Amino acid sequence: MDHGKTNELILELLHANSNGRRQNQLQSLSESEWQGISRQSTRHCIAPLIYHRLKALDKAPGLPDGVMSGFRNVNLYFTAKNIRFFHELGRALKILGDGVPVLLLKGAHLAAFVYRDISLRLMVDLDILVRKADLHKIEKTMREIGFARSMENPDHPYHVAYIDSTRTVVVEVHWHICSEPTQAVQVDIEELWRDARSEVFKGKTVLVLRPEHLLLHICLHDGGQHFYLCGLRTFCDIDAIIRRYREEIDWEVVVSSASKWGITKSAYLTLRLAKEMMGAEVPEEVLTAIKPQDFKQENLVWARKAIFAPLSQDERVSEHFAQFWGAEQYKSKMALFLANIFLPLELMAKIYSVPLGSPYIYLYYPWRFIELSMRYGRSVGKISDEGSDLRIGLEAEHSRILLREWLKS
Repeated sequence: MDHGKTNELILELLHANSNGRRQNQLQSLSESEWQGISRQSTRHCIAPLIYHRLKALDKAPGLPDGVMSGFRNVNLYFTAKNIRFFHELGRALKILGDGVPVLLLKGAHLAAFVYRDISLRLMVDLDILVRKADLHKIEKTMREIGFARSMENPDHPYHVAYIDSTRTVVVEVHWHICSEPTQAVQVDIEELWRDARSEVFKGKTVLVLRPEHLLLHICLHDGGQHFYLCGLRTFCDIDAIIRRYREEIDWEVVVSSASKWGITKSAYLTLRLAKEMMGAEVPEEVLTAIKPQDFKQENLVWARKAIFAPLSQDERVSEHFAQFWGAEQYKSKMALFLANIFLPLELMAKIYSVPLGSPYIYLYYPWRFIELSMRYGRSVGKISDEGSDLRIGLEAEHSRILLREWLKS
């Protein structure tokens, strides 16, 4: 089954107003087509949502039992994982008491208080926001409940990650919602704290972002920082937030905050795509108000290619390879190829585990030329097949590079 048709069917299952069309489309699907839907829904981190939509159809006509049981197993797995996440959060909150304010971010907020069903929102880790002054208390608490600092990305400027002894639960403790310091994005963290709402979780008071800030945080994180690596989950979240807080959202705050934060590009693109793909009720006047002056239709094309990238484990696409493939002129291709061969000595020493001062490090440059020639050469045949995962992945990664450059310009 081609990716395009699979994605269209998934969008039909997710779209707010497609109930009448679903039954007819699902009746004629083969088992291989259902398997394609299953794979893509897992890639987009929305398998639990698709499972619940299918259940709501009172067993879709022609749906193979094996496919439905596969969805059910995935749903049970992530439900159990989320139960574990929230169990550990409850333990931490109990020790911290009322003296340390904790604000739930992203998946934790969405699963508990937006979807209001923790089985519906897949989480890779659990994100919380605390005040920087409370980090030492958080450190002590996490150690008390059996967590240690993760060595992955230990020097992150805005968060520290903790992992449990089984290495299955990761808690990221943030003191800012940005991923890196930048002049372009300016989020007033104190404003987030001032406008935060109180919710009750397992008998303890926790804070969550106001709806407008939650919307913009998803736009910033998924669009402006990760360039839609999470696929369709981003837009399911946007739609769910608007449905949950339909009567409360102050769209003027969304417009003004997007401008203040410096994220009108990612906000416009994300909200527009949520409206187009999911039927999210984003007012047209809001999109008009935040539409960037340099917006072009090609920005939407790049975003859609990035969103629907297959992310095959067997066909990983490096950014260098995507840049090389996307370069139009021969000179540009050669410049990129040579730049990827003649890396700085420090990087060569790290890649090939050679002491920086060793004269043998220079012998690895010819080897790198051979290595890259073999790697790229093996891919030539696959690239020529426009329907291959590698070709689609290359186009998606190149689009993501172009999208990133536009969003950061």
